[in-house]
Amino acid sequence: MMQTLSRIQRGFDTRDTEYSGARLAWESVSWTLQQGNRVALPPRRQKRSWADDLLNAFGQVPCYESPIIGRH
Repeated sequence: MMQTLSRIQRGFDTRDTEYSGARLAWESVSWTLQQGNRVALPPRRQKRSWADDLLNAFGQVPCYESPIIGRH
């Protein structure tokens, strides 16, 4: 446990690096973090499998608040 803790602490040690100050670190990474992690995808894609048809079929089934007569 102590060895793992030591490695973790060393991994975040920023002394004498370009990230040594809080402001410098933020200036270096802020633009990347503010951009987010979303990937732009083409607006339309072709169906790749039967799974798309199955999911679309669920969307076509009406929802009922009360059970259908004769169904358990």
